[in-house]
Amino acid sequence: MIEVIREVGGQKGGIKLTKRQKEVLMLIVENPSIEQEELVAILGINRSAIQKHINVMKNSNIIERIGGKKS
Repeated sequence: MIEVIREVGGQKGGIKLTKRQKEVLMLIVENPSIEQEELVAILGINRSAIQKHINVMKNSNIIERIGGKKS
């Protein structure tokens, strides 16, 4: 599960996300347990692009993974 840990928005010095990153974030907010393959199907972009968007948000402390990976 992914949790939003930082608000994104109009604060001075706030983090700027691309339109696509905002779309990914909104889908995660709506369903924190969403899988990358579901994001691929919904957004129509490849998995590596999804991963890059997620990495940007992780590195910016906007989202973080809660719990372990599936085994």
